[in-house]
Amino acid sequence: WGLRRALITGAAFNAVGAWVRYAGDFTGWQLPLLFVGQILAASAQPVILDCPTMLAATWFGEHERVTANMIASVANPVGIALGSFFPPLIVDGPDDLRALYLYFALPATAGLLLSV
Repeated sequence: WGLRRALITGAAFNAVGAWVRYAGDFTGWQLPLLFVGQILAASAQPVILDCPTMLAATWFGEHERVTANMIASVANPVGIALGSFFPPLIVDGPDDLRALYLYFALPATAGLLLSV
């Protein structure tokens, strides 16, 4: 498959899933679209989580691979930590969920655009 195609596919699933969750807040289908968006975004994880080793092997020299793999692998838990830290600061009630969905969709879209 290759690194580039894997990254684009994972980023696309993640971005589409985030926008589906955001779109669900504008319809009467909020919960079903939330589940569909979450399933799409979760489908990207097996692809994205396998990329650090291929990234390190493709782009870095033999003595740099361990460090590159470590930094790329730690990026995912750091993103999860940030994704868990900010929602309580953004959401005070149900009316604030739309902003939260948007704040998740924008970086996912930026990641997709950077991977293309």
